[in-house]
Amino acid sequence: MILEQEEETNYTLVAVTVTDVVLTHKIRCEYRQVNDERLSFALDGKEIAKIYVEKGDTVTRGQLLAELVTESIDADIESLQNQIKRNQLLLKHVNENQDMDIRMLNQQYASNEETAESKQAKADALEAVRRQYRYQIEDYQDALEVENMRLKNLQAEKAKAYIYAGMDGTVSYLKEGLEGTYSKAGEVVLKVIDDSHSVFISKEMEYKDYFPDQKTFEMMISFGQGAGTYELVPYQRDTWEEEMYFTFADETEDFEMEVGRTGEVTLNLGERNQVLAVPGEVVHEADKKSYVYVLGDGGVREVQWITTGLHGDSYVEVTEGLKEGDKVILK
Repeated sequence: MILEQEEETNYTLVAVTVTDVVLTHKIRCEYRQVNDERLSFALDGKEIAKIYVEKGDTVTRGQLLAELVTESIDADIESLQNQIKRNQLLLKHVNENQDMDIRMLNQQYASNEETAESKQAKADALEAVRRQYRYQIEDYQDALEVENMRLKNLQAEKAKAYIYAGMDGTVSYLKEGLEGTYSKAGEVVLKVIDDSHSVFISKEMEYKDYFPDQKTFEMMISFGQGAGTYELVPYQRDTWEEEMYFTFADETEDFEMEVGRTGEVTLNLGERNQVLAVPGEVVHEADKKSYVYVLGDGGVREVQWITTGLHGDSYVEVTEGLKEGDKVILK
């Protein structure tokens, strides 16, 4: 940038020059595990009985992590199971009594001469026996169906009183003082992360098209542990929906990267090489038109309308309204 102080006007001028105009954007990436899970109780207002883990503990899939007090549910389940056993036994006795009555009728009519009248009498007697027991059997069957459905619901409710690990990993978060308090359905009380494989993650999905699959690009971590420049490539790009994932281009190298570290990827959003340009701070806008200030006759500030191209990080491309060497007011 060429500056010239005009003492008589007290304006600082800058010359229109030919240079490269580059527009970039920095994408923030955070290094964290690919898989994690947030765990909560499904029941509301139940006392929390026990938390079996602490923050930092290693857990395995299916491991019990926490549970609610289930004494009342257990009592209801036990009572219902006893009622089901009782009705099953009563149903069994009714069926046995019916079978015994039918056998006795068959024996009674077996000694009689088999005629059309005796056949009809036997059929009527058997139907009477079956009718006698039918309603008892149906009542017990209906009761058992309802009781088994209630038992199934109670067992499903009890299952909601437990939190199990859905994957192998490490407890990364545990809400303090949970035991003895009451659950809030859906409130996250535990987090488990799988830190065996981590990647860099960015939420700036509007820039995903700048990262074609397999293309290598640089990311810089400016300070702290792991500071340096790294080559990354997109990771499982076809799964990108709400976040972008990147991994080291050469995963055979031994990178010691702490989960939570952040870095920046500088994207080149546009570039014009060796074009007429002015510093971005001298360009103003009005009614969606661009203009700069120049010195007119007698050192009076005047508006000069211009047409712009690429608005870069430092310079703005000028396509009409100025020529190389012209001077515009910087301030």
